[in-house]
Parts: sequence; structure tokens; C-alpha cells
Amino acid sequence: MSGFRRLLGAVLAGGRAGGWASTSAPTLPRFCTQVGGEDSDKTLERRRSSRLLSETDEHFTEKVEAVYPTTVKQRRKGARVLQALFDVIEKDGRLYDLFFDDLGVHLQDIRVSPDGGAAYIRWSAKPGSEDRAEAALGRSAGFLRRRLARTLPYRRVPSLVFVSDYLTEEEARLEDVFDQIAMENEEARAREETSGEREGPSR
Repeated sequence: MSGFRRLLGAVLAGGRAGGWASTSAPTLPRFCTQVGGEDSDKTLERRRSSRLLSETDEHFTEKVEAVYPTTVKQRRKGARVLQALFDVIEKDGRLYDLFFDDLGVHLQDIRVSPDGGAAYIRWSAKPGSEDRAEAALGRSAGFLRRRLARTLPYRRVPSLVFVSDYLTEEEARLEDVFDQIAMENEEARAREETSGEREGPSR
């Protein structure tokens, strides 16, 4: 549930449930990292844990959808944009070699804003290549969007915002704390149940 707690915290901090859907000034959940913006250099300075957020919570995607719901139209457009993005990268030999062979980038999920102006793409990379992948995706965002404009039948092709799926070191430590608390609570409940069974029903 720790991933979900962060999602709820992001909603409360942001004051709206639009989260990923904001386009004029995108507001991402705090565990996400936006690349290609003014803060990209600062972002690269933060070393990450090798743990993936989506792997620490098997129901991560469902919980994101519960907090940041999307319509059928958004999901269809997202699927089309993601497929077109794969096609663009595949046709460009240099990008294909860089992203998929060298960095091991995996584009995991996409969410399109209600007005179609922004597409948030969650990604991961092979161990040790996270920072290089983040920088490469940020540098390529504008180029990829221009290529998409040639293939997609939309008047307004969404801007691409690549969102890291990695936990920062601070978040990884919080995950460990939450896991430890949950384990201790479970052990305490088990002891209480065992103690109650031994004492038997009260008279």
C-alpha cells in the first residue's frame, strides 16, 4: 500500500485529482521524475535505487488508475501514440540502438491528458543505465514529437513527458520503513490473537 499512500499524498499536496492530466503546468506525483525540463540537471544528481516502484507494489497500475482515472478515449489515444513512438524509434537505427540495445529502455505505460496535449510515458532501463537513459529520453523528446506529428492523424500531437519508474534513495528508504512497520503490526496482531486464544472467553 505504500505506493498508493504516495499517490494519495500527491493528490492532497496538489489539491486536485488531475495529477497526470494537467497540461499547462503538469503536476506529477512526487515519486515521478519529469525529464527534459529546467530541473533535469538537478534530477540527474539524485542517485536512484535500483528498485522499480511498479515492482514494489504489484497493483501499482490499478492504484494509479483509481486515483488518476482516464477515459476510454484517452486510453485509445495513448495506445496509438505509444505504438507510433515505438515505430518511430524502430525506424531510426541510431535511436533504436541507443534506447533498446545500449540502455535497455523499456517503455512501460502511457497516460494522455484529457485535452490530448501531453503524454506521460513511464519508463525503466537496465541496471546502471538509468541516468544515461533519463538524459537521452529528455534530449530526444522534442525530436520524437516532431516525428510523431508526421505519422499521427491529430491536429495537436501531445508533448512527451518521460516519467521515471525508479524509486529515489529517499523513497526506497521510506519503502523499507513502511514494510518494517507493516511487518511489526502483523506480528503484533498475531501475538494478540494468540494471547486471546490462550486466555479463552471471559466470564
